[in-house]
Amino acid sequence: MPPWVKVPEDLEEPEVFQIQTRLLDAMFLSSSPTGPDGSRTPYREQVSNAILQLRALESSDLTEVVVYGYCWYELRTK
Repeated sequence: MPPWVKVPEDLEEPEVFQIQTRLLDAMFLSSSPTGPDGSRTPYREQVSNAILQLRALESSDLTEVVVYGYCWYELRTK
């Protein structure tokens, strides 16, 4: 658990939204310093002070993003 998360308060009401999967690929995979198979999620979580959960939606080109953290950081991350 990252040090900025205050359990359980920060995990109670996550911010949820959907975004096109190809945009997430560009944000989290393409810019990775470890190559195309790397992930930038831990870096983004640290910078935004929020925990991100990504889930691809079936039969769609959308991904559901769930953001956990203090409400201000949830909105900023979104």
